[in-house]
This record gives sequence, structure tokens and C-alpha cells, in this order.
Amino acid sequence: MIEITPTAEHPLPFDLSADRPKTHADSIAIAANTADLIDQLGGSIDFSEEDEAKARALIKGEAKGEEPKTVSIPA
Repeated sequence: MIEITPTAEHPLPFDLSADRPKTHADSIAIAANTADLIDQLGGSIDFSEEDEAKARALIKGEAKGEEPKTVSIPA
């Protein structure tokens, strides 16, 4: 397993509200690229059949996703 440690140059992002995908296609590409990177780094994404059904509904536009929850930490 690779450990990734935030640094001053690459801090942990707490507020991602400004970094939202512009299109649904961008959202899908980001998710696919993230899954690919996790796989390359030796991780795995485990999901149930119910999770797969929900993902298929999102991709087909039959369901709406939840907005990501962000955390703001005071400076």
C-alpha cells in the first residue's frame, strides 16, 4: 500500500466547492480516472450489487446523486 502524506506544497483539500465538474460527462470521467488511480496504487473498490444498480441508474440519468459533503476548517 502506498501512503500519501499531505505537505505544504500539496495540502489536503478541505473545501472542494470551487472544483465541481462542469458537465455530467466530466463527472463520469473524473470518477473513472479516480477508480483507475486507486487500482494502480494497489487499492480496491468493493461494492454490492445494490451499489452497482444505483451507479447504473446515475449513469443512465434515472437517479440524482448527492452533493459531496465538504468540511471547512478555520485557519
